Amino acid sequence: MRSRPNSKALTAICSMANALTAGSMFTYPVFSPTLQSSLNFSVKQISATASIAILCQYLCAALWGILADRKGSALVSLAAGLSFFVGYISLSFLISFFENGSDSTASFFIWISVTLAYSLCGSATSASYFAALTAATQVFGSDHPGLSIAGPATLFGLSPLAFTSIGTWLFNHGDNQFDALAYLRMLAGVTLMTNLAGWFGFPALDSSIDVTPAQEDESSPLINPTTTPSSSDETDEPDERHSQRRDNNLRTNTLPDHDTVIGFLSQSAVWMLGFIVLLTAGPAEMTVASIGAVVDSFVPLAPISLKARHVQIISLANAVSRLVVGWTSDQLCKNSQQPARRRVALMAFAPTLYVLVCAWIGLGGQQLWVLSLTTGICYATIFSMAPSIIATIWPIEDFGRNYGIISYFSATGSFLFTGFFGIMLNDQESLIHQGDSVRLIYGICGLNYSLCNSVEECGVNFWQLMCAMVEYHQ
Repeated sequence: MRSRPNSKALTAICSMANALTAGSMFTYPVFSPTLQSSLNFSVKQISATASIAILCQYLCAALWGILADRKGSALVSLAAGLSFFVGYISLSFLISFFENGSDSTASFFIWISVTLAYSLCGSATSASYFAALTAATQVFGSDHPGLSIAGPATLFGLSPLAFTSIGTWLFNHGDNQFDALAYLRMLAGVTLMTNLAGWFGFPALDSSIDVTPAQEDESSPLINPTTTPSSSDETDEPDERHSQRRDNNLRTNTLPDHDTVIGFLSQSAVWMLGFIVLLTAGPAEMTVASIGAVVDSFVPLAPISLKARHVQIISLANAVSRLVVGWTSDQLCKNSQQPARRRVALMAFAPTLYVLVCAWIGLGGQQLWVLSLTTGICYATIFSMAPSIIATIWPIEDFGRNYGIISYFSATGSFLFTGFFGIMLNDQESLIHQGDSVRLIYGICGLNYSLCNSVEECGVNFWQLMCAMVEYHQ
């Protein structure tokens, strides 16, 4: 049996590399026009393919998270590399084989074949990202819970920026001629090699990494990153440490059977957090998947370079915001007795900002770069703070599984809102009317965020739900 290195430095490098290449599927707006021009895909088929692939990404998240927790990140990284390779090579083959068909609209067989291949890339995305995130969290999470998530998350956010920049530089031959086949083959090779490196660099089992005394008490690193003395010397601890231990015991008692999926799902906090993620991540995912169609509706016959620029804006804003939010959460919560409450306050920033921008677009705003920038910021805030809250409230040993389960709520929101976009945007409409449809879509999304901030049926303010969740567990 091949020996595997057990180095924190190598784990960090492989984690960063995996995260940097994991987001390659989000460059879909760059090569999706080829599906329209070469395979005669309709706008609805383009949106449906993106929606199903993103849904597949999230549906597989919990499974990859559990596998990473139980079997180690190395195996998950290997599966990601193989899945990426098969998915991108299959897309390249399908485009070249069925190019310039006689039908005015792609047949169901061609559409479902492309969708299945792209969905495999979606599954690989969650596998590669969870391999990176789980390894980083379990190795560095006890000392830096925010940055251990924000580091891989930042590089994951930079992934579309990196690939679209490389793609438009190498494969855009002018006159709006983009070599999608060469681009997809490049993605297949790069993602395969990177994840194979992760398979070698990650320990076979993450639990094989040396555990510090602070990690032996599963709850102590979640509340205070400092090392906790052994229980045998309890009499020498200050009163503050005694108080912390009582709080930890209280939290452990309120989280029975946390090591089972049913026990985790039986807690109201899970459903509250999931409901928030569903309503806030859905419209952001819709924009990420459909930014190409949004640009087309506002700028008829927009060049590939303009669509790539908006993908890059979203990616850069996403990456920078993840790093800033992760560092800020660690600084705010470093000496706090209620770290989750402060993380919730940071999370509240996302829907508050996005409702304003959605309403602005719906009322006639023209500057699409504002929408792209805000989408990246809000997307990053939600997907930085949600796992950070999970790592704060629940045991870090089950982080991959718990975050994967919460990701199902994001999958539901993404599927609903991306599908809604495809239904509302009619292929037969003129480009002017398509612009009106896009404004209506974002007006409705702004209304959704208003509902998220005030849950009228429950008679309880949205943020009161969040505070109730935090106080219940602390």
